[in-house]
Amino acid sequence: MKTLNKNILKNFLSLTAAVSLITSVGHTQESSTNIEKMITESWGIKNVGASVVFDLDPKQTYRLQGRKNQDIHLMAPVQGKKVRVAVIDTGVDMDSLFLQGRISYKQSECEALQKYEQCVTENGKGGCSDMLSTEAEGVDQDKNGYPMDCHGWSILADPTVQNVIGSPSFGDDIGHGTHVAGVIASISKNIEIVPIQVIGSAPNQPIKPFSIDLSPSEDVRGGISADPYLSEMIARGIIYAIHAKVDVINLSIGWPQGQDTEIMRAAIEEAQKQGIIIVAAAGNDSTTALLRPCQYKNVICVAAHKPDGSLASFSNYGFGVDIAAPGVSIISAIPAYNRSVRLPGFIGVDILSGTSQASPFVAGVVAEMLSRGIKSEEIYPRLILGARPIEKELPALVGPIQTAGIPTVSKEPYTKYILSGLMDMTNSMNVKAQPLVLNANKEIQVIKWDRATDKLHFDFPIKNFWAPIKGQKVEVKVAFKEPMSILPTIENVQLTSLVGSDNNNFAMQEEKVVGVDLRITDAKDPADSQLPSDLLFTVQVLVDGKLHRTFDMRAEVSVEIAKDYKANGVTSLPISGKLERGMKKFIVDEIYDNNQDARDYFALVQNETSFSISLMKYENGKYNITPAKEVPFGENIKKTQPYSRIRIDIDGDGKSEYVLGLQEFKDAGGMFNLGDYTMHFYIFDDQMKLKKHAAFYDNRALISLDFTWMKVGKELRPAWIALGKKVVKKYDVTDLWQTNEDETPKLGEDDIRLYYLDENYKLATVDSVDGSKIVDILQPRIENVKQGILPVLLAKNLGTETKPSYLNNFSIGWVTAGKLAETKTALKMSTTMNYRNLVDTKKDKSVSLSQTSDEFLGTFWFGFDAHQKQRVTMVDYKTNSLVDMMLSDERSLFDAPLRVRAAYSSATKKGVFLITNTEIEYHDLIDSSVARSSLNKYTFFGDDLIVDLQFPVSIAQKNGKDKIPALFTTEGSGLSKGVRFLIPTKIGNGKNYKMISPARLRLTSPQGCKATDAPVYINGGYNMDYDCGDQMLRFKLVY
Repeated sequence: MKTLNKNILKNFLSLTAAVSLITSVGHTQESSTNIEKMITESWGIKNVGASVVFDLDPKQTYRLQGRKNQDIHLMAPVQGKKVRVAVIDTGVDMDSLFLQGRISYKQSECEALQKYEQCVTENGKGGCSDMLSTEAEGVDQDKNGYPMDCHGWSILADPTVQNVIGSPSFGDDIGHGTHVAGVIASISKNIEIVPIQVIGSAPNQPIKPFSIDLSPSEDVRGGISADPYLSEMIARGIIYAIHAKVDVINLSIGWPQGQDTEIMRAAIEEAQKQGIIIVAAAGNDSTTALLRPCQYKNVICVAAHKPDGSLASFSNYGFGVDIAAPGVSIISAIPAYNRSVRLPGFIGVDILSGTSQASPFVAGVVAEMLSRGIKSEEIYPRLILGARPIEKELPALVGPIQTAGIPTVSKEPYTKYILSGLMDMTNSMNVKAQPLVLNANKEIQVIKWDRATDKLHFDFPIKNFWAPIKGQKVEVKVAFKEPMSILPTIENVQLTSLVGSDNNNFAMQEEKVVGVDLRITDAKDPADSQLPSDLLFTVQVLVDGKLHRTFDMRAEVSVEIAKDYKANGVTSLPISGKLERGMKKFIVDEIYDNNQDARDYFALVQNETSFSISLMKYENGKYNITPAKEVPFGENIKKTQPYSRIRIDIDGDGKSEYVLGLQEFKDAGGMFNLGDYTMHFYIFDDQMKLKKHAAFYDNRALISLDFTWMKVGKELRPAWIALGKKVVKKYDVTDLWQTNEDETPKLGEDDIRLYYLDENYKLATVDSVDGSKIVDILQPRIENVKQGILPVLLAKNLGTETKPSYLNNFSIGWVTAGKLAETKTALKMSTTMNYRNLVDTKKDKSVSLSQTSDEFLGTFWFGFDAHQKQRVTMVDYKTNSLVDMMLSDERSLFDAPLRVRAAYSSATKKGVFLITNTEIEYHDLIDSSVARSSLNKYTFFGDDLIVDLQFPVSIAQKNGKDKIPALFTTEGSGLSKGVRFLIPTKIGNGKNYKMISPARLRLTSPQGCKATDAPVYINGGYNMDYDCGDQMLRFKLVY
């Protein structure tokens, strides 16, 4: 067999000796031995101080340096009692060489399963269903209600004949669960793995509750949904784990706060009542955001650390994370016949990184401690007290693996913290019994505020996890982790016992309550306070005046909305009239008339072959609902969605029409919301009488969803920029050579065109003038839209027709009535950054910070222009101002910018929100200052989705000056409970630039009122509308 170079292997795999390279699919005992050695001597178990390769950047090779002995300090093996560990994950490959003899095995049920699988092979599942009855001999040896669960159970199958969802026959198509199981099994041979499959592919579903019951049968629950939800799967997996009598559950999966449910809490609490210890991964988003179930009470939450003993760049951290374990470049098993991605030539073993790998290290150590006789109630305090301090990060090494590498550090390293430190089994086994007083609840404490009082109060529990405190005074001190002038004053901290004992005694497992009184002092009127919603405290526990423990905890100040809520800046707008059953309200969000202080709502409901529409119209301080009108459509109504909602005077008669743009999607393999679509324009008067219906589809150019309006004849028509074919009105002989219209065109930069709909809603284009090509539409002012005049970006190529250049001269032009005016204004790009190309570059609208009726003020382009940098160009055609800058993230080594989410502009302010992999950064383009905040990202949300959920808005200032930039997340986003605004704020002398989520704007609506999907822009400022049934509560957004 071929042998790898020893030095390279040491650097690449952190091993001390070369291992054999597997060159064929067939396995031998030698290859099995090599895999065993690779896994059980990985750096997480035996760290010799070598560096490891880590995927930070596809363009560059990085190695993370190691420190000798920064591993889990695993004790020498002993033979102890068997401990069962459930791996609730993507399944486990039963053929894995490393896991042979380490997976749960029930002989009679395995024999029954073998007969069943043979039957299925010969007769299909339908002919063998009776064999799954638990009444049959040998099918349910342990009487747990799950037939033939030879090794474990998969929830991903139809119900059995006794209505038990799942199947005993499963593997692991993804490999994640097998890798996790391999890490656990590498700790000790006293561990028995119980595989439970709950995920078949990357889950992204929201959480849906069902009733908790410990019966395996679905008769008590009503069955699983047709489109199964992650919570349903996990909860059923936990129920199986309880029946399987496991001792430990590992959950290398999670979900965010906004999708938390009672069913998951109930399932995990029931498992804990049965004495099961639950270990969970903290998450891989480098944030303090609370991931479930990691933050549930008594769940051990695990971060990942690197070979140098510092926390991993990707690892979540903060007050809710209990301990850290190895989680970077971890070698473990994968399905037996899967080829390795990071170990070329190997099969059945691979390297992965994540808190998913750190959590099983802790689960395995917990199991081994139980095997050695440690009581379950001592596990947590021993782990915390035995943890080693987190080490300082060593520089990453850049360069080929055969070289020493160039040490490289981040521009601004992360400062990460957790409750304890690095897991150390030896220390944990040897620690002596002693008191351990910590926070008993890792959840964020909610402080309700009415925006009127200056007094705030919250309580949080503390718990003594181990040896009792007797005859010694226990005190608690609370302070802000990072003092700021806008934070409230801590006036009083009171410790109260719950069981009648005094504060001189603290029994094992006893809880006490800490009450904290706060007072708002940064403003005379509390309503004017800059109080942040997110409060981070440091808590000190003292015993007889000596410091015992220090830990952090968080509180969140929010304003609860109810129908009777009254405050300055809040207006109650009565609603008269009734909506048809099932109607949903949609804000008319584009207003192009003279009544900018009036915002209306459409109310819509789909019928079988039609839709019904009402108008909720604002008049004289109240809303009136018009009678519903049914509009015929056809059977494809189920493939439509409302998109554009516009109020505009289309025909120039002085009266505004209402335009509903309805997308009808073509059949794309039964997948709704994919592929081409027809745009239907329904034009109504203010009584919802249909004046015009026009449907547009043309395969030469799909209408853009951000179309604007242009004067065509006497009326306004949609106009947009798109890649598309030429529109030929008059054919000559050369046009007959063009591609057939039914064929899919191959389009490039030369095919960017300004399209519009003519008087008959047919496709038309605007011709170029004097060699200047129209390449974009600039964001028009309201006055431009009303006049039907389009500001456009023109590009004149500096090359020739036969040899075009990458360079263009850009200018601003004007289009109306389908023609480009001859006059134009030149734009001058940055002289320090050549080769700026705005053609076919990502573009968006700049939010206005001026006191005007226009919501947007200009256009910006953005995109990657150099290694890990974003270039942003902002243009305001009215003032002919231009900003052209290169931006990089603040943590360039371990982070990277995803995109510029929003740009903001006024006569005196310019700035952008830059979204990176882990942070939200606001870059002030005038003074170059930067404010940062955690992105609070959730792994199951894709990058595009997490960016799109941050909506750009502006917030008015009470002093009437320019507005403040902000990002908004909706109540239904799943990222947080209630709406949230993120604002860059200069505190004190202005040098302290912070990202603040203001408490006065952290609005929640649990009592009969529901927030609209986005803030409402009314006459120069944003408002938040709350639909309370018979009234609309409108909050003016002021900070």
